[in-house]
Amino acid sequence: MTRAATALAGLLALASVAGAQGAPPEERMFVLVVGIEDYVDPKITDLTCAEDDAQAVYDFFARDPRSPTTKGRVRLLRGKQATRVGVLREMRDHLIRQATGPRDTATLYFAGHGFSDAYGVYLATVDTKLSELQYTSLTQDELIREWAKVAAGRRLFLLDACRSGGLPGLRGYSGVGKRVLALSPEVPAGSAVLAATGANQLSVEDSRVGHGVFTLSLLAG
Repeated sequence: MTRAATALAGLLALASVAGAQGAPPEERMFVLVVGIEDYVDPKITDLTCAEDDAQAVYDFFARDPRSPTTKGRVRLLRGKQATRVGVLREMRDHLIRQATGPRDTATLYFAGHGFSDAYGVYLATVDTKLSELQYTSLTQDELIREWAKVAAGRRLFLLDACRSGGLPGLRGYSGVGKRVLALSPEVPAGSAVLAATGANQLSVEDSRVGHGVFTLSLLAG
């Protein structure tokens, strides 16, 4: 993580809002980090590095002296903690209710599986059922609706997940990351999405280094 601060600062600049004159001098950052690799549903192939990725991102924001925020403003949901209800609750309690100022930054990082079907795009929480994606996962519409409630002047969504189809060692296919928070009138200005994959690309884990390639690149700068 020798260049993590520089890399993450550059990403945050993508989400900056112009014209915030007269705003309070304090700049605050609230971060929610989610990582899931061991899914309850046996039909969803387990991952090997997603939780380590989330832990590394959390450690940077919560403990690294170069972090742009403080430990009290960083939340981690890892493994069994990252249920559908748990993620939505933390989005509302930590990001929506606290990151409210024009100079605030709200950051959401997600590492895990994503899926898509004829009805939409989904991020899989630990309790997601593959046969009931619409009812047990985080749907695209739900994420857009909740993200639009975040009043922070800057919003950054870091997504290391796409539609993998349950293939071992892979988190993504068909650009789900680009579609989760696609351009929509409901998504507020000042938002940026950085996803692991584009259309027809794969999000890959590398067990030799213990991280997904996207997150490893992010932390390395």
